[in-house]
Amino acid sequence: MFASGIVSRSDYHEHSSPAFSPDGKEVYWSAYCVVNGVENERIFFSKLEGDTWAAPEVVEFTKESDGGCPTFSPDGNRLYFHSWRPYPYSERSDHYNLYYVKRSSDGWGEPIKLDSTVNSDKGTWSPFCGPDGSLYFDSEREGVKGTGDIYYSRFVNRTFEKAERLGDSVNTKHREFRPYMAPDGSYILFTRYTLEPKGNQIYVSFRKPDRSWALAISLGKKIELCKSARLPTLSPDGKYLFFCAFKDRDVEIYWVDAKIIEECRSNKL
Repeated sequence: MFASGIVSRSDYHEHSSPAFSPDGKEVYWSAYCVVNGVENERIFFSKLEGDTWAAPEVVEFTKESDGGCPTFSPDGNRLYFHSWRPYPYSERSDHYNLYYVKRSSDGWGEPIKLDSTVNSDKGTWSPFCGPDGSLYFDSEREGVKGTGDIYYSRFVNRTFEKAERLGDSVNTKHREFRPYMAPDGSYILFTRYTLEPKGNQIYVSFRKPDRSWALAISLGKKIELCKSARLPTLSPDGKYLFFCAFKDRDVEIYWVDAKIIEECRSNKL
């Protein structure tokens, strides 16, 4: 379990996995909890003090609104997340959109909503910012409700281009969500939800020499807990895999040596 009592706590539920700053000294994550008498998804953060994570705090921009699944830009100056905002509840959107905040000397600025090259009126959520600044996320824009696919939007000349769907080696008739790419871009992790068998599993797709993606395989073949896991992320150096999973009764964040991913590549499981 990761940071038990600090990040993984019994008074939260539905964590995202951790998002580490590029220098590894800050960690952000989201969880459903009660703040000011209202239960909602909030983004938390903690700073590394010596070898210990400090007591978590709610980020300012989700104290009065919601936010989830945070992810850093490669330079650490932007934090992307999904949200139902605006609030109050009577005015909130009927679907998730992606936002970002910019870091300054005073902290994080006000949330900025991305435009329709990324966001869709059918919902867009679970962002990941790739090594080149491109955004990967899941959306139902072309599919049946409840069967979202993974898309990406290239970041060119400081602008996001129109979103494109990843190929059928990653996307299927099932729901694929929460993409996360290796620091060197050599593979992409994601969650797949199926009805038969019912539940989530973490999958990996390796990039081929021609830059296309190989047929995805389940990490559950390497570690049993990945058969009921979701929301994969990696440490900034790519050495550790983090994910959310049910073990016993609660959803907690776990971590494991990322060598299991390379073993899948070498063994062609």
